[in-house]
Amino acid sequence: IEGKDTDFQMKVVVNSARPADITHIHTVNPEFFLRLPAIKSKGIAVGSVHFLPETVDQSLHLPSVARQAFYSYLISFYKSMDRLVTVNPCFIPKLAAYGIDENKVTYIPNYVSSKQFYPVDEQRKRELRKEYHLKEDVFTVVCAGQLQTRKGVFEYAKLAEQLPQM
Repeated sequence: IEGKDTDFQMKVVVNSARPADITHIHTVNPEFFLRLPAIKSKGIAVGSVHFLPETVDQSLHLPSVARQAFYSYLISFYKSMDRLVTVNPCFIPKLAAYGIDENKVTYIPNYVSSKQFYPVDEQRKRELRKEYHLKEDVFTVVCAGQLQTRKGVFEYAKLAEQLPQM
């Protein structure tokens, strides 16, 4: 940082109830919402946006009144954060449509471990195809993730229909 003293110390504490300069709130649990005044008295609150009302419809089954109350709470939760982080860039304009300043939302892509996900050689591909009963001469797409509406499972299925040769 030009012109600034760059000698600083940072202490990271996980799952502490003590207010800090920056508190990252990963889930929308009510206890975190209730602690916001104390959190904000010391520093700022950064919330993770994992879902929106329209993306959670298929994975959360609630009676209509409870669903509307939860959705209202969810948007209030997001609005109460000083900053928001999302792994889905298409959420930014959707959050703005709920009245949340898009300038306080930052897109940070998910990290993919190269130790768990990596290219394999042709021999290993043949072994994997045999293990999973896949034809050797057919292009195959593998989905590694949660199969949820908000994760794009219907788009994935539609794409598969459009490309039957795969």
